[in-house]
Amino acid sequence: MSKLPETAPTAERPVYPASAELERGLDLVGLGWYNLRYCMTLLLVLLSSVMETVGTTILLPAAKCDLNISDKQRGLVFSIPYIVIAWAIIPLDFRIDVGIYTFRPWRLLAVIYSSFFILTSCLLIFGPESPKFLLSQGKPEAALKVLQIMYAANKRKQPEDFPMKSLPTPPTLKYKSVFASMKGHTMTLMKWQYFKYLLLNGSLLFGIFFVLNGINMWVFEVLNRILSNDSNDKIVCEVIMAHPQHNDEGLCDDSIDIAAFKINTMAQLFCSVIGLGISLAVTLIGKKLLLLTCFYLIGAFSIVLNHVTCDVLTAALISLFPLLALAIGPVNAYALQIFPTHIR
Repeated sequence: MSKLPETAPTAERPVYPASAELERGLDLVGLGWYNLRYCMTLLLVLLSSVMETVGTTILLPAAKCDLNISDKQRGLVFSIPYIVIAWAIIPLDFRIDVGIYTFRPWRLLAVIYSSFFILTSCLLIFGPESPKFLLSQGKPEAALKVLQIMYAANKRKQPEDFPMKSLPTPPTLKYKSVFASMKGHTMTLMKWQYFKYLLLNGSLLFGIFFVLNGINMWVFEVLNRILSNDSNDKIVCEVIMAHPQHNDEGLCDDSIDIAAFKINTMAQLFCSVIGLGISLAVTLIGKKLLLLTCFYLIGAFSIVLNHVTCDVLTAALISLFPLLALAIGPVNAYALQIFPTHIR
């Protein structure tokens, strides 16, 4: 039997279950600098993951001579795993011989991309554990201490000023082993009522990321080739195939036209504005309509790209493919509605 509380409940302080008491504590903590600080840290985490994939589209064209890789090999490298930073670094012209290799701008860019992971890891080390997690692990004192820290940061007061002085201990739970828990969740997902939606959601997400990563691999490269060469009366596939690896003097050409950065930056800003507008109006549009619109729109772009020979139109269409990322949100939202919390 659980131990009864030593003090009887009063009208001033009613008895709350552990989870409800924690929610009351979070309401007292409020929103402030503590939450903003963690939002910025999580933003860096997201930015780090984007740097790894999107940044490679800029890094590989500038590194093709030093790495001596063909277009096919570059596509393979990208399949294995922002503009502003690359814009400032790639156009630089310096060579530093460090013995086993020559340190060039593209190597500096790779170091900067990697530094985001190191920075976010260091920031997360200094952050306390989630009070909800601590309470679920039967550690109400530790959870209360975290709430006090949050309260002090948000309210500009001392931790001791936090109104709540204790949290109730949640009922002891029987924890299964990791493998037993994984087996139970997997067997639940294998039931047809969930498995059919698992296949559907998985197929949609696979298609979205397959197109996004596949096209993103060549967006910057195609822009650079269009601007660096005479590509009139050529469709995008002919532009890719016709671009030589070496210039007329037989030297490997890894130069990047500065206009490619400008066009790509403007396209990304345009996609950001469209994405912001749709995010604000998604409740009016509906998830299904947004999802279908993204698929039909990108499909139309793909068909048109195989027929147009206008450089400006080709550059505009291929730069708008990131709009497909708007379909990720509805797919994830459907997953949250379909799958129970304990098997997500």
